[in-house]
Amino acid sequence: MIPPLTELNEYLYEKISDMYKQIKLVSETIKKKIPHPEIYHSMLEKLRAVEAGLKEFRKLMSFLYEKATIDSVTQLKSRTCLDDYLLTLESVSNLAFIIGDVDKFGDYNKEYGHHQGDIALRYIAQQFKETIEACVAEDEVSFVARYGGEEFCAFIKYYQRDLSALESIAEEVRRSIENLEIPSIPGATYKDENYKHRTITIAAGIRKNHEPIETFMREVSNLLTKKVTEGRNKVYLRR
Repeated sequence: MIPPLTELNEYLYEKISDMYKQIKLVSETIKKKIPHPEIYHSMLEKLRAVEAGLKEFRKLMSFLYEKATIDSVTQLKSRTCLDDYLLTLESVSNLAFIIGDVDKFGDYNKEYGHHQGDIALRYIAQQFKETIEACVAEDEVSFVARYGGEEFCAFIKYYQRDLSALESIAEEVRRSIENLEIPSIPGATYKDENYKHRTITIAAGIRKNHEPIETFMREVSNLLTKKVTEGRNKVYLRR
């Protein structure tokens, strides 16, 4: 199944491409059929104006598509994009899911402000994404998105490894974020340097045969919600 946003984007690009072809065809026809240079050039100018308008429309489409699919704070895929992506996963049997929640991020925002909080989220999110991408095998495909608030998630399609290997990936993500140094707002001064570091609690699991995607995600997500009260900065597995 093609996600709705992707389908719309591809449809509009296809239509614009068809219009470009039509403009080119009309331009060539005018050149052959109209012997008067003044009329030909006048009509050609109008066609060029239409073509320029199409180019601007294509730029606008790209901008709007990016705004709809990329989260502005973290630069990860947005929740809207994630929801579309889920529609493509029902037939994928070998699938791993990792979800992380930045520890006590509400306290961080209160202490250092939302601007600093956005910087922290962006750096943590990119570290989360880069580490996932570095850990996937050559025949696997990752998808990383902002799940909501201070939560990030990743799917790994065509996952053939076992739960122990997935735990190692999640642990690498946890450790890399623990060691990440977050910069401050330019010119800002704080009473301590705790703004430089955050930790993350992670839950992960492998999809069981014929398990509905929503059930799979919910169980891993619920495990994170439950376990985060027992101990933070850890990795938990749905077995």
